[in-house]
Amino acid sequence: MATNLENKISRVQTNVTKALAATAAKGVNVPADANSDDLESLILAIENGTASGDGREPVIATLNVTENGTYNAPVGIDGFAPVNVNVNKGVELPELDNPGSAAEIISNEANVAIYELDMALSGDSYFSAMYHNIDTLKEALQ
Repeated sequence: MATNLENKISRVQTNVTKALAATAAKGVNVPADANSDDLESLILAIENGTASGDGREPVIATLNVTENGTYNAPVGIDGFAPVNVNVNKGVELPELDNPGSAAEIISNEANVAIYELDMALSGDSYFSAMYHNIDTLKEALQ
């Protein structure tokens, strides 16, 4: 029968194993031979964003999306799993001679109403324009 001390040692070993697994699940590179002595630096790697676990700053890069497809992080870049992009092109708008009609074209194509907000440029007080905008938003949300 296990003694009280053996039970405590077993519990600590189990908790260290769980903590290492949870740290790895957060993206930190946990060495195979990691033990309780490594927990502090591995946990700090999560907080500092150094997922490699080696204390270095993460290597980041801009993700440039140019078309639908799957984008993978280039070699040596930390931080993102494959990103799947599938953007529906939606409504194609014709060339507009009058850019002011863009809202009307979109409204007609999408079958939605247009609500104009006051930019407070007409000389009215700022507050009266904002109160008017609140009323307009309430109407639009009904």
